[in-house]
Amino acid sequence: EEKNDLRAFAAQANPLYCQQCGSCVASCIQRVDIPTLMRSYMYAEGYHNLIQAELTLRELPGGSALARCAGCDSCTAVCRFGIRITDRIRSLMAMYPGEARLA
Repeated sequence: EEKNDLRAFAAQANPLYCQQCGSCVASCIQRVDIPTLMRSYMYAEGYHNLIQAELTLRELPGGSALARCAGCDSCTAVCRFGIRITDRIRSLMAMYPGEARLA
């Protein structure tokens, strides 16, 4: 019963934390490592740890970097838990414009 209550609460709240399930990657045209981008966002916005957020972004290989998102005309990625992926990626691009040019 407690697990059901927690799931119901999580469904109602605007989720801050990505569940790292990876299901969003299949909906992305570029096949970007969105869970790692969302982890970076969590460090920046959730924990206010900009250094860890940047280090996490730098873990991504060039082919999956934030730069691939910058070159995409429209984001098709969808989170099954309701995270607004596009908004968070835009926020990361604004915080780390240099990372968006690294491709």
